Amino acid sequence: MLPELPEETVKLLSKLPKIGVAVSGGGDSVALLLAVHAAFSNSTTRIHAASVNHGLRKEAASECEFVATLCAARNIHHTTLSWQGTGAIGNLQAAARDARYRLLADWAQSQDIQHVLLGHTLDDQAETILMALGRGAGPEGLSGMPLRTVKHGVAFLRPFLGTSRDTLREGLSTAGQNWIDDPSNEDPRFQRIRVRRLLGPLEDAGIPLTAFSQIAENMAQTTEMLVHATADLLTEHVIEDQGDYLLRQDVLAKIGCEGARRLVLAIMRTLNSGEAAPRRTEQIEALRRLQRGEDATIAGCKLSYGWGMVRFAREYRAVQQRVAKTDEIWDGRWRLDGPHADDIHIAALGDAVDDCPNWRQTRLPRASLRSSPAIWRNDTLVSAPLAGFSNAWSLQIVADLPSSGSGH
Repeated sequence: MLPELPEETVKLLSKLPKIGVAVSGGGDSVALLLAVHAAFSNSTTRIHAASVNHGLRKEAASECEFVATLCAARNIHHTTLSWQGTGAIGNLQAAARDARYRLLADWAQSQDIQHVLLGHTLDDQAETILMALGRGAGPEGLSGMPLRTVKHGVAFLRPFLGTSRDTLREGLSTAGQNWIDDPSNEDPRFQRIRVRRLLGPLEDAGIPLTAFSQIAENMAQTTEMLVHATADLLTEHVIEDQGDYLLRQDVLAKIGCEGARRLVLAIMRTLNSGEAAPRRTEQIEALRRLQRGEDATIAGCKLSYGWGMVRFAREYRAVQQRVAKTDEIWDGRWRLDGPHADDIHIAALGDAVDDCPNWRQTRLPRASLRSSPAIWRNDTLVSAPLAGFSNAWSLQIVADLPSSGSGH
């Protein structure tokens, strides 16, 4: 008998007019598809399925057709999404994963689907945590995959994250339902496959799959606690100064290395709109420089020291090519209001700060003003509100530091 969807998942999805299911044709996703069909076939919630052909194997097209046939027999709308993975550079599995999420999110949004279900299992969770251990990951990495994650504006759910792969496939076999195994899931060139082969010996050694589920839950709770603690530090110690952030240098020593690292990282993530975090070693080196009273540039942010304070500002090089329409958000943080027109745009102020006679009266460093948003008409400066040249324009921050009361 096939495992059923968790009750909380059914309760959540039954309120929706449509739900999406990602189905590759493998045992895990086929079991998910049948479980979703069993739960919603007699409801008003419509099921849509999608398969991704990564263009990496000639068999992929027939696997998508296999899923399409499964869906047609159950009156489930099916779509095949295509990606030419042969042109991927670097980590192929990571590139395929990123492409899969992007394709599924675009498909879901085109169909007005808010939630897409994925067939990840307890085995996948264990593999993810073991690989995180290999990287020396902290609590976030050891939290594994969450039950729910949002990517590209779409919520992805993993209802079988607490169910083993063997349980799902035993259910399929009992029901007489076949599936198609992807041969790349046995290819030892990929780290995940090498790690997968360790799961059996680990169980024999007394480390069951369920232990990894408990680790993920424990680390997720620890991460949540650390996020709230960091938000409290932000509220207590960080001052916003016209888009920059100020922090007393002595605070870094008082809150310990890990607290200081998380605090600095949270400020940088706000400044750079959540761009990829630098390596932990780079974070620690930047922190040591600040504690010595030295400047540092990292992750598109300029960290400068003066008068016992550390100033966090956007690095000019990180924004000098960023252009937006005047009614768009610039650099993920700034909204400008004024006499909008089609022939003007937002870009960084840059060296044109010297054309603003009152910029010194703003009391902001020249480096901060260079990376601030300005209004341009071709190469002519129209307005630079932060540099004291407003010309009927104003601006506001739309993405500020998180606080413990905001739910971040």
